[in-house]
Amino acid sequence: MPLSTFFQNLGANADNLQKLFDLLPIGVMAIDCNNTIIYFNRAQGIIDNLTASEVLGRKERDVYGLPDFSPGVMRTCQKMKRPILGFMCTYYTTKNPSRIISGAFWTFPLFDAHNTITGSVCFTIPTAELTAGLPKSVIWPEFLPLTRPSKVIIGENHVLTKTINVAKNLADSPSPILISGETGVGKELVARLVHEHSPRANLPFLPINCAAIPLQLLEGLLFGTTKGSFTGAVDRAGLFEDANGGTVYLDEIDSMPMELQPKLLRLLQEMKVSRLGSSKEIKLDVRIVSSIGSTSQEALELGKIRPDLFYRLAVIVLHVPPLRERLDDLDELINFFVAKYNQQLKRKVVGFDDQVLGWFKRYSWPGNIRELENIVAGAINLAKNETLLTVDHLPYHYVFLKEPEEQFSPASNETPKTDEDSSIEEMLVAPNQPEQEKTYQESEIMAIKKHLDQTNGKITQAARNLGISRQLLSYKMRKYGLSRYKFLPRYH
Repeated sequence: MPLSTFFQNLGANADNLQKLFDLLPIGVMAIDCNNTIIYFNRAQGIIDNLTASEVLGRKERDVYGLPDFSPGVMRTCQKMKRPILGFMCTYYTTKNPSRIISGAFWTFPLFDAHNTITGSVCFTIPTAELTAGLPKSVIWPEFLPLTRPSKVIIGENHVLTKTINVAKNLADSPSPILISGETGVGKELVARLVHEHSPRANLPFLPINCAAIPLQLLEGLLFGTTKGSFTGAVDRAGLFEDANGGTVYLDEIDSMPMELQPKLLRLLQEMKVSRLGSSKEIKLDVRIVSSIGSTSQEALELGKIRPDLFYRLAVIVLHVPPLRERLDDLDELINFFVAKYNQQLKRKVVGFDDQVLGWFKRYSWPGNIRELENIVAGAINLAKNETLLTVDHLPYHYVFLKEPEEQFSPASNETPKTDEDSSIEEMLVAPNQPEQEKTYQESEIMAIKKHLDQTNGKITQAARNLGISRQLLSYKMRKYGLSRYKFLPRYH
């Protein structure tokens, strides 16, 4: 396909479009179905340190080389017949093989009027490190994603974006912030975002998981100890002292022992701390950011947190939505994790096939972003030379959920189990027919009620008996309007 045909196929005046592409501050390159380079703009030349005359008409493989763990994005895009968006990878030119180039790539397949693949076009944003050494004749856009650090918030979902904007706007406030959201949604990333956009950014950010440390250790860790206050105690500053001037992040504050909450409340009120075994008060200047793994109302109703402490911490409240409510970010998250584990595991994976992506979009994601990352990491571990992951690469315990029609095959004359003892996790993907959907929901509700009744409303134990996570059971209870209070002994 000649260059003029390439521009004509894009549906615009060829000369004007070519001039426009040459003015773009991003790299643009196109290849035809024979992998011959048919377009190469000025910015791409600056990125690669090549001229158009050195590239046009040559095979892509004769101009570019790929490290073992980077896929041929443009060729793979043609094979998949769908775009590959925001994918991070590296390459080098055969002219200068020692110079590794990295960036983010937006690749689109090209079709003719008969919907036949004619080639692909790739838009390239180089990494920030690379652009620092490039000529200033091209102004590289700072608002587009370049190299993303490992701890970054991925996604453009409107609820998530609103939370991020509020967090940035209020970062310079000294008021405490409470972040709500399920386990695995990225609450600590939001807490770090607040810290990094605050005047305290160059001072310590110290996170602590209040649910993971016993009471005896937690008090000393937070407030410090003095020698002789208990057996083996030494003079040691606590977390609040270490973070003085910076930010303390108290994760899962609703899991902090009730005995410790009054002391934390006093610290927040007076901004002074006394080490265990000492009456000396140390003045503090710290920003407190905390999080809860449930909704604010649930944390108060269930008595997980003292109301006076809650209202002291919840001057500003931010909510991080679960993954099932921001599936519009799914593709971007997958691309990010694929690129991350390609680098770590030396693979050349581009993504998942349509069957797996369809299942991903129907799955409820009880483990949220953390679960998605683990699935991607597990699948890439199983890949060897494959560029496209299939259901065969999914961890075993996910395979049976992949498609409802495969889960209950008509050929076997079997129907979904409706017995009360059926695991809810075996019915996460509901059948498509309305009658089957009704039966599915009724069976699910019956199973939940039975196990909550057996455990006297203890959600964690009920979830364990059902074989699912606590977060998924809480989600199902909210979905069906079930309250644990009705299963407490005093209501029987």
